[in-house]
Amino acid sequence: MSIFEQKYEENLKAGDKLLQDGLYNACIHCYYYACYQLLLHIIDTTKIAKPTLSHVQTIKNIVGACNAAIRTQVLVDLGGLKEIRQKADYKKIQILKGDAIAAKKSAEYVIQLLQIEFNV
Repeated sequence: MSIFEQKYEENLKAGDKLLQDGLYNACIHCYYYACYQLLLHIIDTTKIAKPTLSHVQTIKNIVGACNAAIRTQVLVDLGGLKEIRQKADYKKIQILKGDAIAAKKSAEYVIQLLQIEFNV
């Protein structure tokens, strides 16, 4: 198991624990980073070009390597997750339980699609 694989699984579990404890801002952060670290794991285990430290370029490289049938769905769900993560981390807004549950579902869906797509 690679370090990024361990990290994405740990962040997914942490997100679930934080959601259960009612810590919605933090759980959204963990769900986003679970997905992002899976992207890094995919880059490490495939021949996809390794980007700079840019999240945007990393996402673009992985989405570009996806089958056209899932490309839009990965982009939409991951983009939505990134947007709510930025709100949770940087904005003066209250993140609600429904937002956190939606983030969990998006993260799980993106992870499922990418695991199937890249056989990881």
